[in-house]
Amino acid sequence: MRKGGIICISLGIVAFLGTILLQVFPVTNFLEHVDALVPTVLFTSLILITGGIGLTYFQVDPDRRKRVVRRITIVAVVLVLFGIISKILHAPGASLEFIVGLLLFTFAALPLVIKARYEARKNLIKGKTQLLNFADFITFTLIIFGILFRVLHWPGANYVLIAGVVGLVVSFISWNRSFRGEVKLRAVAEEQLKQAFAQLEEQHEHITQKNREILDSIHYAERIQKTILPGEKFLKESLQDYFVYYHPRDIVSGDFYWGVKREGLTYFAVADSTGHGVPGAFMSLLNSNFLNEAIVEKRISATGEILNFVRERLIDALSEDGSEEGGKDGMDCVLLKLDAERRVLEFSAANNSVIVIRNNELLELEGNRMPVGRSFKMDTFDTKRFELLPGDVIYAFTDGYADQFGGPQGKKFMRKNLTKALLEIHALPMDEQSLRLQQRFTEWQGKLEQLDDVLITGIRV
Repeated sequence: MRKGGIICISLGIVAFLGTILLQVFPVTNFLEHVDALVPTVLFTSLILITGGIGLTYFQVDPDRRKRVVRRITIVAVVLVLFGIISKILHAPGASLEFIVGLLLFTFAALPLVIKARYEARKNLIKGKTQLLNFADFITFTLIIFGILFRVLHWPGANYVLIAGVVGLVVSFISWNRSFRGEVKLRAVAEEQLKQAFAQLEEQHEHITQKNREILDSIHYAERIQKTILPGEKFLKESLQDYFVYYHPRDIVSGDFYWGVKREGLTYFAVADSTGHGVPGAFMSLLNSNFLNEAIVEKRISATGEILNFVRERLIDALSEDGSEEGGKDGMDCVLLKLDAERRVLEFSAANNSVIVIRNNELLELEGNRMPVGRSFKMDTFDTKRFELLPGDVIYAFTDGYADQFGGPQGKKFMRKNLTKALLEIHALPMDEQSLRLQQRFTEWQGKLEQLDDVLITGIRV
C-alpha cells in the first residue's frame, strides 16, 4: 500500500508540474486544448497526490510527524484567514493565499487527522475500518477541492463539492451501521461474559466453601496430631534443659517427636514418617501408636528391639490391603533412652544418627542404614550405649532442615552445614539455640517454598 501511495504522489506531481509548465510556456498550436484541460488535469493530479499521501500516511506512525504537521497546519490556517480577509478587502493575492492554505491543509494535516480518527475507531469497529477511513479522506479532499474550484471559478466545482458531500453522507451512514452492529455484538458478548462471570463466581464460592471445609478438617487433624506430641510439662520434667524446633511444611506433619517415661527412664523419639501433610500425619499416628504399644504394653526395653517390633507392626498393618506396596511406608527415626542418674544414653537409629557435642568437639553416633518399614535390607536394629558427661549436648533431627533449598544460588543447605551450625551455637542457652536455628532457616529459605517438614531437638545433660 505504501508503494502504491508513492506511485500516486509521483504521477500527481508530474501532472501538476506539466500543467504549470504549459501555463508558463504555452504552446500556441495547443493553447485552446490546454486551457480546456487545465482544470481536469489539475483536479486529477491533486486527487493522485492526495490519495497517495493518504495511502502513505496510513502506514506511518502519526506521532513521528505531529510536530511538523502542527506547524504546517498553523501556516495553512493563517494563509486561509489572510485569503478570506484579502477577499473581503479586495486585496491582491487573495485567491493565491486561499489556494495555498487549502492545499497545505489537504496534503499535510488532513491525512494525519484521518489517521488519528482511524486509530480511535479501529478499537470500536472491526473489519473494514481502514477502508472507511480512506473513504473519509477522499470525501474530505473532494469537499476541499470543491471549495477551491469555486474560488477559482473552475467548471465542475459544484459537482466535486456535491460528490464530496454525498461521499461524506455515505461514509457516515456506513460508519453508523457498522458501529450499531458492533454495539449489538458487544452487547451479546457482554451478556455472555456476565453469565460466564456469574458461573465463575458460583464455582469460586463453591471451591472456597470446599477449601474452608478441608482446612477446618486439617486444623482439626492438627489438634488431634498434637495430642501425640509430648506436652511441655513432660518435656521439662524428663529432659529439663532442652529445645524443640518443630516447623511442619503444611498444617499437619509427617515429622513428629514422641516421649514416654517408664521405670525412671526417659524414652524420646525424633521421627520422619513417610510423606508429609495429611498422609504423613496418618503415618505419624501409626508410628507413635506402635511405639507406645512396644514400650507401655509389651514392656520392651531395648531400643533396637522396640524398632524391630514397630517395623513388624507397620508391615502387618500396611500389608492388609494386599498390594505389593503395602508395608513399604514407615519412618526414619532416632530413638533415645536416657538414664539421667547414671548418665547413660542408649539409642537406636533408622537411616539417621545422633550428634553429641562435648568440649567443643562434635561426635556422630551412627545408627542402621535402613528405615523402620519394609525395605531391601531387613536386619535387626542395633542397640548402642554411650556414656554421657555433664555439659554434653545431644542433638537429633530429621532431614527437612538440611534438604531445604535456598541461599544465593538456590542450593540445599546440606547436613554438614547443619552440624557446623550446631557446633557454633551449642554453648548458648537452649531457647537461644532454637531461635538461631529458626532465623537461619528463614534467611536461607528466602522466597522459596519450604520443601519438607523440619524437626530438630537438643538436650543438654
